[in-house]
Amino acid sequence: MTTPPPPVRDFAPVNGARLHYELQGDGFPVVLLHGGLLDLRLWDSQVGPLARHFTTLRYDQRGFGRTVAPEGPYAPHEDLRALLDHFSMDRAHVVGLSFGGRVALDFALAWPERVSCLVLAAPEWTLDHMRGLAEVHHPRFLEPPAFTRLEQLLMPTLVVVGDRDNPVLLSNAELLARRVPTVTRVTLPGVGHPPNLERPEDFNRVLLDFLLAQASASVGEAPLG
Repeated sequence: MTTPPPPVRDFAPVNGARLHYELQGDGFPVVLLHGGLLDLRLWDSQVGPLARHFTTLRYDQRGFGRTVAPEGPYAPHEDLRALLDHFSMDRAHVVGLSFGGRVALDFALAWPERVSCLVLAAPEWTLDHMRGLAEVHHPRFLEPPAFTRLEQLLMPTLVVVGDRDNPVLLSNAELLARRVPTVTRVTLPGVGHPPNLERPEDFNRVLLDFLLAQASASVGEAPLG
């Protein structure tokens, strides 16, 4: 396996914002969506292993890291669509953690044809426990809300959670396991939140096994379009 080229870091003009991003690796795209109160550095332990097989795209959502906070309401999943358009990525594996999981869910329901597979790590439905964040960032989510439409998620979906995570997030994972048609659920023992920081090697193994299995399953399929 060759060493991937060095990452490209820059700002992309998207929906009136300038999103700070990092692009690394070569191959089918994998988009990494960070959680609330975090930024793209959340994925530092994942990008290296992923970039040996995929093109990784991670970015600071509005108001996080080096991306300026929004001046009014905006839709995070629409920013993701515009960013993929910016890089001419028609489809991608979409990975979201916590708040990023909600963005990933909204995107997958709004544009399912653009999601090859979906990975949700300790996904969050609401911002009720981060009310200050909601008041500052003004995120506008999909309507009707994603958690009422889980049966519509027909792409392969992986849910990863630590068994010591917040009970609300454990309940979210259980709900996904019951209602998403093609779901794989993995619970990491002795792990809290976020699981990719607490146990990066175990998380990376689960994530890569799932993504590479999807790549193997798609070999021989007719190209889209």
